[in-house]
Amino acid sequence: MEKKKARNLPLIQEFNWELTSVVKRQWMRNRLMQLEEQIVGYHCQAFEIKRQRLKWLKFSSKKEREMEARKLANERLRLQNERMVLLLRKKEMESIDFQQGSVVHQNLCQILRKIRFRVDGGEYKKIPMTCTCTRVVSWNAI
Repeated sequence: MEKKKARNLPLIQEFNWELTSVVKRQWMRNRLMQLEEQIVGYHCQAFEIKRQRLKWLKFSSKKEREMEARKLANERLRLQNERMVLLLRKKEMESIDFQQGSVVHQNLCQILRKIRFRVDGGEYKKIPMTCTCTRVVSWNAI
């Protein structure tokens, strides 16, 4: 029996070596598959991150365009408001000038009446209250 064991010992060792070599190769294949799966998983994550980044860029650029359009609209409204304020100030000035001009005009008409009264020989004549000058007042300017 000892001889059989001695004879079988190299066969058993060879079998064990082949078995361990097969197990090692199988383990290496499994490990290689795991690493490849990890690599594919990392590629999937990278793709998803890139997709999300592009989606964000699309969204943010759209929002920036909308914000720029709102800024331009606000600027346009601000300029319109400023224009209206300037127009109102102009109308106020024209109104003040018209009122002052009207008072000056009335004063000039009274002076002219007095001069006409004196030129007519000092005779008292009733001078009409209507103005005889050629001043035309444009009501459209108010």
